[in-house]
Amino acid sequence: LKNQKDEKSKEHWGASTKTKVRGTIVSLSIYAQKELKAIPDNGDTEFQNVKIPNEDEKAAVEIYTPAEFKKQLYGAVKYDIELIPGLIAGGMFGLRPYEFHAEGLKRDGLKWEAFNWNDKILHFKGQKIRTKGTRDIAIQAAAEKWLAPFDCLSGVIWKNKKVYDYRMKILREKIEREDLENGVPADKAGVKSIRDGLRHS
Repeated sequence: LKNQKDEKSKEHWGASTKTKVRGTIVSLSIYAQKELKAIPDNGDTEFQNVKIPNEDEKAAVEIYTPAEFKKQLYGAVKYDIELIPGLIAGGMFGLRPYEFHAEGLKRDGLKWEAFNWNDKILHFKGQKIRTKGTRDIAIQAAAEKWLAPFDCLSGVIWKNKKVYDYRMKILREKIEREDLENGVPADKAGVKSIRDGLRHS
């Protein structure tokens, strides 16, 4: 269980995946022992003795390096300019992806009206933590420059709720393909997907 990785992301299984897989194997081993008599009935099976994974076993939080973040921003300029505000929302304001695009939620995603350009404040409502429903986030100079081409817009920033993750996936694929075409070694090409990677970075 400790060494298993997701086939697509190549990341180690999280505690919840390990727990589910362990539960399935334990169920099969008990069936094999009690019903099929394929395992000697000497009490608990060896599978039942495997320690239940817990949240403490989670790997260290992964982040994007500045170079990886830059690669995504410039990739968005080239391939999908509508992704720039989402990249900035996560990478420079620390918003979770769903806080930006609101996919699966009953409320709208982040609106351009939340930006107070004069005071350089993003007034964000709807934070995950219940005790802090709103927060004001300073708009740093770099974020302001990246968002300057959009500051005349109004309304919801990301209108296509259900395709944000898909378009980020396509963007990463295009970045990887371009890297490979430019001779970047395969193990260094592209930018991997990291859950909440922009926020953590």
